[in-house]
Amino acid sequence: MLDRCYAVLQAILGLAPEAASANPAVPARLFAALLSNTSLVEGASMLQTLKALLAAFPTLQPSVTKEALQFIFAAGAKATSPDAECRQAAVSVLAALCTAPHTEQIDRAVCEFLLEALRTDPSVMVADEVLNAFMDIYGSDEGHRTVFDDLRVLVEVQQQAATFKRRGKEAGGEEQMQVKETALNVKRFAKYMSGGN
Repeated sequence: MLDRCYAVLQAILGLAPEAASANPAVPARLFAALLSNTSLVEGASMLQTLKALLAAFPTLQPSVTKEALQFIFAAGAKATSPDAECRQAAVSVLAALCTAPHTEQIDRAVCEFLLEALRTDPSVMVADEVLNAFMDIYGSDEGHRTVFDDLRVLVEVQQQAATFKRRGKEAGGEEQMQVKETALNVKRFAKYMSGGN
């Protein structure tokens, strides 16, 4: 039931964000309400709705407190389904958050979380989401290059690339095709970030 409610809210935010913004306080209240869902029973749906809310209202970025980040990190660390939907959704929310203007402090916390997920998450699709998040964040003007360099993101991404491709082949099917495309994009991204445009 809750999944359906989230789906309706996502549709409203995607098609008619003004419906949620007739009263300027509504987006902030929705944001707070989503973050108050401590059970994470419907984690992936809730996180996808949070992403839709951030996309519709980039001005909510200042509402992302340390506590809100910790909540998203906790959701991203909790495997609620065999295909790791919740963890993928959390990474997706973090990417959406960091492709809007954000502080260096948030960038560093998110980057550290993503690096850890890339190194340790057993799902190749979570790794795929993380690699795409890095490309989205640091391929835009909103990513903090000092954080990218300090945490040696490019080195880590390049080191993980071979393992990532092998895991994609083992997965087979659509996952293999998606991993293959992401791996190709990672190669281009690495060349771009190392100055070899």
